[in-house]
Amino acid sequence: MHGIVNRGLQLFLIEEYGEDFWRELAVRLDQESGFEALLLYDDEVTRGLMKPFTLTPISSHRRS
Repeated sequence: MHGIVNRGLQLFLIEEYGEDFWRELAVRLDQESGFEALLLYDDEVTRGLMKPFTLTPISSHRRS
């Protein structure tokens, strides 16, 4: 997957769910440094970004 897609998801997740949520997810995906927009990443990484939302309702992740 193009890094720009993953970077966009990263910024969205930080904005909507907070830095702590992102850091926890990034550690699980071994992407602590984030995504470089011009690089290509394995599609499994992008699927990993979306996985938390396929298991539980999105509203349970939102920060207050």
